[in-house]
Amino acid sequence: MAENLTELAEREAPPEERPPQPRGVFIARFGFAYAALALVTGIAIGGVIVLAGRPSDAGERWSAWRPASDGTARMREIAEFVSQRYRLPSGKPLVGVIPQRPPTVSDLPIRNVALSQGPAEEDLSFVPLSDEDVSYILCGLGQRCAISEGTPSLARARLLHREALELALYTFKYVDGAKSVVALLPPAANSENSQNPQNPQNTFALFFRKRELRSILDRPLQTTLSQPRVLDPTRLGAAETQRIDRLTRRSLFQYAFQQSPDGSAFLVLRPPPL
Repeated sequence: MAENLTELAEREAPPEERPPQPRGVFIARFGFAYAALALVTGIAIGGVIVLAGRPSDAGERWSAWRPASDGTARMREIAEFVSQRYRLPSGKPLVGVIPQRPPTVSDLPIRNVALSQGPAEEDLSFVPLSDEDVSYILCGLGQRCAISEGTPSLARARLLHREALELALYTFKYVDGAKSVVALLPPAANSENSQNPQNPQNTFALFFRKRELRSILDRPLQTTLSQPRVLDPTRLGAAETQRIDRLTRRSLFQYAFQQSPDGSAFLVLRPPPL
């Protein structure tokens, strides 16, 4: 799957302020995800009752649906609404989606994203994350959140990228204060490294920043992403495929967690190999 994913990636390295240097590699555990996923999967399989959106006060609505909840429930509502439309060819859910605010790993806050500009530690540029930012774990039903059904493909990878983008757009539009969204993608089920989800050769993430998507947020969602009732890897048309690639390829990275001297975690993002 990594070979398919890397075809979509380009290098991105905006300079940012550097916090204290890391010490050692932090091996995150995803055990906490499975309990949450049980609830998410139950909702996805049993059916989601989507609350009708409130109309906009003025002008054209950005989306036909909007979350009605407040606080952390709003992210859960977004995750449920978006994920229930993404399916495998069998009709089963593509992934469960677990929202986190603020972003955490093994109960440690993720305070920074470190964007790699080269192989050495001094080549990292840091983007701070706040308690208002959001992360989503896209978790398949297989071991270590892998998608257990079917074969990894470019079409399936692109569908995951589309889902991550849609989650980010709804978050930036309707979650006050969110300026960054991290979407952790499921590892390849057949990878030799799938036993270790923190191996940077096996794990991929999409990192979105609101300021980079502002022009999209200023026009109705339908003009960027069509809104069919169901999406699976076979249903993406050529025009939308090109649009997804254009909007996500600069945001795709291999990732690993490390721990800072202050005990917090940070997320290291490196462009996938060409």
